[in-house]
Amino acid sequence: MNTTSLNLVVLRVPDLARAVAFYACFGLAFTKHAHGKGPEHYATELGTLVFELYPQSSADASTKHTRLGFQVANASAVLNELL
Repeated sequence: MNTTSLNLVVLRVPDLARAVAFYACFGLAFTKHAHGKGPEHYATELGTLVFELYPQSSADASTKHTRLGFQVANASAVLNELL
C-alpha cells in the first residue's frame, strides 16, 4: 500500500488578485499569508492539501503550463461565474 499523498501545490502567478478571483469561482476561499521575510501570498486548504498562490518574480518563474483539475457540483454554474 502506498502511503504517499500530495499535500501542497504552489502556483506562481503574475496577478495575485486576478488568480484569487479566478479560483474563488471554484468555491476556494483564500487567506493572505507571509512567512518571515517571504512574499505575501494566498493559501487555502482542500482536505489535506494546501493550495497556494505566490507572486511571479520573473518570466522564468511562471507556472503557466501547470494543469489542475477540480471536481465541482455544478460545472455550468462555475463556467457562468468564470465568464
